[in-house]
Amino acid sequence: MIDKITKAKFRQLLDEVGYRTAIDSDGDFYTILDADDDFDHDVNVFYIVNEENHTVSVLAGAADFEVRDSDKANALLKCNQWNMGHLLGTAYLKGNVIEYRTGFFLDEPVSEIYIKANVIKESTGNAWRFFCSLKK
Repeated sequence: MIDKITKAKFRQLLDEVGYRTAIDSDGDFYTILDADDDFDHDVNVFYIVNEENHTVSVLAGAADFEVRDSDKANALLKCNQWNMGHLLGTAYLKGNVIEYRTGFFLDEPVSEIYIKANVIKESTGNAWRFFCSLKK
């Protein structure tokens, strides 16, 4: 059981899951989900570990993917449809950029399996599935 999540422990779990990660200028971890036929833009997934508040936030976005002004209504509709149909993760339209976010409050002991399965794999997978849903 993990009593208190730390950046070092979270990085270890990312490695154990097999995710290739790097550290950004703020000290947060990130991975890049490569573009493919399902979504033709790379998706950057950031894992923000706040040791003091016992939280892990997952934020995803496609850096080179902007919504044209004429497509904003449709993009907002797709975000809202996603949000209505999914419990884990929320999609936002901020200006011309779409973001996907989810967060976990880990103030009680949790297993490594929980963090790997839910905080890492499920959040990352849902982020990818959300961006792929934009093409449908």
